[in-house]
Amino acid sequence: MNLEGIFNLFSFHDDDGEQRKIEQEIESYITSPHYVCKMFIKLINNGDNFQTQLLYFFQTSLDSPDIDDLKEAGKFMMHSRAWYWISQCDLNKDEWKECLKNIPHKTFFKCLDICIEYYISFEEYEKCAFLQSIKDFCKNT
Repeated sequence: MNLEGIFNLFSFHDDDGEQRKIEQEIESYITSPHYVCKMFIKLINNGDNFQTQLLYFFQTSLDSPDIDDLKEAGKFMMHSRAWYWISQCDLNKDEWKECLKNIPHKTFFKCLDICIEYYISFEEYEKCAFLQSIKDFCKNT
């Protein structure tokens, strides 16, 4: 049994070149269009669960906060974080075009629509237009 090989599986071995390569691969993946789109979808799809957990957490505290304020805070946090991810979309780049052609459109459209509705309520029409341009691109592919 080669213990050196086992420890290398868990990055315990201090090989700088190999470690840098792994870090670069991870960085490359988390900045890829596929990862970004999946994070956007995940945040929107899990938004209700997040709000429920947030409400439960604050309801069990000593001070009873206003439930409506907590719901709004949860929505704001969810949409702000989702916007962070989807705002990285660049329809002028081929890698984004290819990714958007292959993303599951039904789920993606549902998430885009939820965000568009949210931003319409705050009259953030630039964000709505950006989200709609992504949706239009996907429809035309």
